[in-house]
Amino acid sequence: MKIIYALVLLLACAASSLAAEQLTAAMWSKAQMFNVAELDGIKNLKINQLVGVRFRSRSEKLRHLKPNFYQAALWQPERSARRGYASIPVLVAKPDLAAFKALPADFRAITPLVVYGRVRRDPANGYTFVRLYGNKVTLDDAGNATIDWEQPPASRPSPTAPPRR
Repeated sequence: MKIIYALVLLLACAASSLAAEQLTAAMWSKAQMFNVAELDGIKNLKINQLVGVRFRSRSEKLRHLKPNFYQAALWQPERSARRGYASIPVLVAKPDLAAFKALPADFRAITPLVVYGRVRRDPANGYTFVRLYGNKVTLDDAGNATIDWEQPPASRPSPTAPPRR
């Protein structure tokens, strides 16, 4: 019986990580937008708070932290910061990794981007992060929101590259 319960729980968790995040109009209205520099003190936010994060680039390095999640960081230039930039830790689900990697990793990127997620905390080590859900929001007529990733365009060979045989 315990094995069946464990399998059902595992299947439910896997299915929830593959689906887009569905939010009611009331939940979506409570979402707040922040710059990375404002979230630098992420420990001050409420756990499970829905946030939109404006940033310029993502970290190049991704750590395979858990079986279905990768750890990365979002960066933004900030002159007042000690290092010249501000960053926050994020967790990305394995199915969303390709879309996350499509975001610019070049620190000199000019275009500000936005991603959405929830503030989470790992109780085992006191680690606070933003669990990312996507960078595209779709609203229906009732004001309910669906957050998902814009899939990166399919990679095409360079026009100067010789055709493969």
